[in-house]
Amino acid sequence: MTDLGFQQYEQSVSNFTSKLLDIKRNIDYIIANTKHVDLAQGQNIIDNIHKHLEYYELLSDKYITYLRGHRTVESSNEEASHRLVRSSLCDKTAAFVNQLQSALPKMESSKAPSIVPSVISGKSGSSQLTAVWMQHSANVEKAKARLKYAAEEAELIKQEAALKASRNLLTVKRELEEAESGLSAICKVLDFSQSATKSVESDHGSCKPPVSSKFHVLRYMDDNRDDRTPLQMFLLK
Repeated sequence: MTDLGFQQYEQSVSNFTSKLLDIKRNIDYIIANTKHVDLAQGQNIIDNIHKHLEYYELLSDKYITYLRGHRTVESSNEEASHRLVRSSLCDKTAAFVNQLQSALPKMESSKAPSIVPSVISGKSGSSQLTAVWMQHSANVEKAKARLKYAAEEAELIKQEAALKASRNLLTVKRELEEAESGLSAICKVLDFSQSATKSVESDHGSCKPPVSSKFHVLRYMDDNRDDRTPLQMFLLK
């Protein structure tokens, strides 16, 4: 990835995460403030939180598709981290909605005429809200625990990806060094061969060619004869 491409990647990641974080904050706000809302509005709260979650999942799918398109160590790590956050938010929202839906039939029945004094009715509604809130708090703690272990798992995934990248880099370096070593050996052989050729040529240039045995025979004959032929005279020169 080029420097310009990496800058564009970081900018896109920042835009996606910023939008997703805004939606998540809206969901967290609804969940955190439900204890201050009359349970009669429960269905409206459920519809509202479903709308936010649907928008979050739609944007999350686009983000995951974008990350997968890059196929880098950074994008893989970012996808793993985002999936953990998404899973935690979905579990948290589902637990909240389930608890709120379980209280809806009780709210409907409370609207019917009753001979129970209003003070008792008020205490009953308050106890229902308290029970829902306590159960939801327990679910939140469970979600926090899952998020903790999920974060540790994400860190291990990052470490494994970094180790894999280091191994790949080491393999490439080793292959490069082996190739350079082979090239160096070939160059040394070529240099030696050229030096040997020059040495032989230099030696031949400084020595006289060897005298043949035929030349010695002809000289001996001529030394003992006076009638030398022109051919013999030529050979003796």
